[in-house]
Amino acid sequence: MAKSTKALAKRLKPSWLATKRKTGRGAEGAIRINGIDVRDAKLDSLSERIGIVTQDAYLFHDTSRANLLYAKLTATDEQIRSALHDAQILHLVESLPDKLNTMVGERGYRFSGGEKQPIAIARLLLKTPDIVILNEAPPSGL
Repeated sequence: MAKSTKALAKRLKPSWLATKRKTGRGAEGAIRINGIDVRDAKLDSLSERIGIVTQDAYLFHDTSRANLLYAKLTATDEQIRSALHDAQILHLVESLPDKLNTMVGERGYRFSGGEKQPIAIARLLLKTPDIVILNEAPPSGL
């Protein structure tokens, strides 16, 4: 489970707990995920269901493959390539010297910000979360 997702869930859960508000008809509101009120959900369960792509996407000092496998350790190369294709970044990764085995460097310094975000989107696609949070709009066309 991603630390950033768990941290976000910790920050959001107190707000979700405050969802008990009057709607004007005497009823109370609730936020539900797959029918479960978030006030009754465990933090780990929430963080497993949330996928986040931030404006400054974080990549680890490892290979492109390892950065994507962080979302789903059992992902096959076919699934990874499909996620990269859907995030419209496969062409860039395939053009790298060692393709998926190319080291991306600390915080992904090999890539520009506009290239890191689609890689983070591909990672999110591999995770297949129930809830997706985008810190800013993804590049056009996605």
